[in-house]
Amino acid sequence: MGAEAVHSANPNVLVILSGLNFDNDLSFLSNKQVNLSFTGKLVFELHWYGFSDGQAWANGNPNQVCGSVKANVMRRAGFLLDQGWPLFLSEFGVDQRGVNVNDNRYLGCMLSVAAELDLDWALWALQGNYYLRQGVLGLDEVYGVLAWDWCKPRNSSFLQRIATLHSPFRGMDIVLYVISHFHHEHYMILFMMQVQVFLMFNLIRYSSIRQLGYVSLRNLCLNHYD
Repeated sequence: MGAEAVHSANPNVLVILSGLNFDNDLSFLSNKQVNLSFTGKLVFELHWYGFSDGQAWANGNPNQVCGSVKANVMRRAGFLLDQGWPLFLSEFGVDQRGVNVNDNRYLGCMLSVAAELDLDWALWALQGNYYLRQGVLGLDEVYGVLAWDWCKPRNSSFLQRIATLHSPFRGMDIVLYVISHFHHEHYMILFMMQVQVFLMFNLIRYSSIRQLGYVSLRNLCLNHYD
C-alpha cells in the first residue's frame, strides 16, 4: 500500500489518505478501517466544494440544503472524527467574483460546519492566474484569492469571512493556502510551512502557527508574460 511505502520512506511524517469520488467519500471506512503496521500518524482528507452537491444550493432552500449537506458530509467523512481520527478539509473554495449563487450559499454553511468541527483546512487556491493552462496564456483562476495580476486580493470580503476559521476552536490547527500550476521563472514563490509534531502517549498533537499557510512572494505582480 502507498501508506506503508510513505511510512517506510520516512517514519516521522504524517500519512494522509484520500477518499473516493474526487476525495468526497470516505464512507467505506465506516465499518472497516484500513489495516496498517503503524499507528498515531494517520490523517484522512476530504474535499468539499459547492459543486460537490450539484446545483442543490442554487435550486433549494439554503437552510434546508445546509442541513441535508451537513448530514451527508458527516455520513461520508465526519464520522471519522467521532471515531477519533484526524480529518483534514484539504480542499474547499468558491468563485471569488461573487457571481456564483451555488458557491455563495454553500460558503456560509461550509464555514459553520468547519468551525463546529474545528477542521484543519486548505483553501483552493492562492494563484490569480496560470502562465499556461488549457492552451490559454494567463488563464484567470476565478477561485484564486489573488487577483489576475497577483497584486491584490480578488475579494477582500471573502478573506474577512474565512478569518473566522483562523483561530482554533478546540485546539491548535493548521491552515494551508494551496498553490498549484505556477510556472514562471521570473517570479519566486516561497511556501514556508512550520509544523511541529509531538508524539505523546501514542497520540499526535499538532503545534503550529495558525497561519501555517504563510506565503512570501517576491516580485509578485505580473505585469507581462515575456
